[in-house]
Amino acid sequence: LSSEAVIKLLENTAITEFITIDIHSKLVTDKFTKPISHLESRSVFKDLLSKIIIDRSKWVVAILDKGSLERAKLFAKDLHLDTIKLEKSRDRHSGKVTFHQIYGHVKNKHVLVHDDYISTGQTLFDSARYLKSLGAISYTCCVTHAVVNKTLENIVSSSIDCFITTNSVNYQKPVNYNKIITLDLSQTLADSLKIVR
Repeated sequence: LSSEAVIKLLENTAITEFITIDIHSKLVTDKFTKPISHLESRSVFKDLLSKIIIDRSKWVVAILDKGSLERAKLFAKDLHLDTIKLEKSRDRHSGKVTFHQIYGHVKNKHVLVHDDYISTGQTLFDSARYLKSLGAISYTCCVTHAVVNKTLENIVSSSIDCFITTNSVNYQKPVNYNKIITLDLSQTLADSLKIVR
């Protein structure tokens, strides 16, 4: 189902204004004919991470692909951290991701990744394993929308040390939940509604 079809369905309801959070492509917002406000979750993650990150020289933000370049740079800027960049390819038949090269230093560093959503999580799993093989101390993901329950179960058994998401999607908590932190977006939405009104 295309974004245009979904937007048309939504706009044919009594809804008069829309609020999105970390929409996958900001180009989609241009297709709305009704007023739309786009929110970002970076500040919610920043509030938590600012309490965790003590020595900034020990942390880096990883850019996993071209699609995450802008998001990762803004995230790194918010946290005053350096970035590293990975080059990858994906097999069109199997979907397997292979990382070929890294730009920057990851040995003895804590790695942060920021993404808008997770479905299968394969890129995150593979990059965590790859960066740890190069000497990374830990791998932390900040993902706004955790879309698939089974993926959360896979996170528990993966090389990811901490998975931070939000309550934008109502998901079932895995049995072993200590790796997964859920942040509340209600205040972000409430602040936006005050502005709208």
